[in-house]
Amino acid sequence: MLPLSLAPNWTGIKQSLTDGTAVAEPDAGSDYARACSRTGCFTLPVGCGEGIVYSEEPFSATWLASSAGAGGCLVGYVYGPGEEMILSILPTAMEQKPFDAITIDMSDHKYIIFDSAIPGTEVEDVIELKLLPGRNQVTSIMYEDTALALIYVYSFEMISRH
Repeated sequence: MLPLSLAPNWTGIKQSLTDGTAVAEPDAGSDYARACSRTGCFTLPVGCGEGIVYSEEPFSATWLASSAGAGGCLVGYVYGPGEEMILSILPTAMEQKPFDAITIDMSDHKYIIFDSAIPGTEVEDVIELKLLPGRNQVTSIMYEDTALALIYVYSFEMISRH
């Protein structure tokens, strides 16, 4: 997740053609390689700012803004019967103990989430988030019912405004 203004600074995987086939070439110094070298939810310096990396399994996601406009939840699911069912079990998921928490200064209003393998200059498919500038605590929750769903919830709570 990056401020929209920092997206052009994100270095993903370079693609090259070998015998007409695209081959991924991870650069050891790229943002993508740095993000893949860690696990959990963490901040990563990008350009003149920082982003948030969610290193869990790839998932479908939706952003649920808070009614106050100062935070919200990023809800992602690795598997499940669909978004409607995932949202119905969200209250149960929110009762789980967080497995991770970070604090980050959010300086922009617009943020995007995208596939980290794609260079920021080529990103097209994004989830857009609007957050108020300020210091936020991001807590990470995992909920799994092996017969039903595996979801991750990243809850943004503003600690102080800028």
